[in-house]
Parts: sequence; structure tokens; C-alpha cells
Amino acid sequence: MWSRNPEDMRRAIQAVKEKRMSTLMAARTFNVPRTMIQRRAKMDNLSPKYATKIKLGKKQS
Repeated sequence: MWSRNPEDMRRAIQAVKEKRMSTLMAARTFNVPRTMIQRRAKMDNLSPKYATKIKLGKKQS
């Protein structure tokens, strides 16, 4: 089970954006999904703090 702590996700995204870790290493270190880190790290115009607040997935109707 992965960590749902937004702080872990923020730190993982930050590590990937700063090129200190690969997405796989960050996913394992911070216990968060790798694909979620990949998607959110691609958002260049957002800081890691705001990238963690974005809801991904199917649109709510």
C-alpha cells in the first residue's frame, strides 16, 4: 500500500525535478506510485507543492 501523505508526494516530485533521484528510486524511497510522480513531475509550470493538490483521473460529472 502506498503512502497517501501529500508531504511524501511533494518530496518525491521535488527530488525528481531536481534530478537527485529517478522516478523509480523516488517511488520506492517515499512509497508513492511511480506513474503519479512521472505525471506530476512533467508539470513544469507548477511547483511540487501545488502539483500534489491536482486531482488526476476521470472527470467527475
